Amino acid sequence: MLAGSMQPHGIAPGFGADFTYFFAQHWGVGIGVEAAFFRVRLFNADIGAAQPGNPATLYVLKHTGALSATYLRLPLWLRFRTPLRRHQFYAALGGSFDLPLAGRLRTETVRRTGSSPATQTETTTGTLRFGFSAGLLAETGLRWTLGEHWGLYTGVYAGYGLSNVAPSLPSVDKINLLSAGAKVKLIYDF
Repeated sequence: MLAGSMQPHGIAPGFGADFTYFFAQHWGVGIGVEAAFFRVRLFNADIGAAQPGNPATLYVLKHTGALSATYLRLPLWLRFRTPLRRHQFYAALGGSFDLPLAGRLRTETVRRTGSSPATQTETTTGTLRFGFSAGLLAETGLRWTLGEHWGLYTGVYAGYGLSNVAPSLPSVDKINLLSAGAKVKLIYDF
């Protein structure tokens, strides 16, 4: 019986470009394209023996796995900005279409036989097919003026995928893309 947990794992940077058209002093709409990377760690421990009482029984001591996925994210934004002395405060809400580009699975199983203290480790890797996702996005921060046309955006963002993108795996029922972190963007205003 597999029992365990799924947790986000590690730092997964992304990169991209976007364009915003401000149709009013404070309001604009934006579109973009980003490479988004996701990692999830699967962990199952102390799974036990299939045949208690048999001295040659194989015990699984630990079973871990890591899923990684690369997506092409296409965000659509409604942006708000307002002056804050020489700089600007900004906030944005939007949605995204997330197209899967690549996926990988890596598992590691540690076993021992009977009462022997020696362990055996088996590692497997393979590719996975993740599903398409649509998500909700939010972002806020400051735009720092660097020159007449140049600026630097610094802020925080969060995203949540509305679709289950889980590949066909016996121990994984559901995965929604979740992203959060800091964002830094160099911009040029026309």
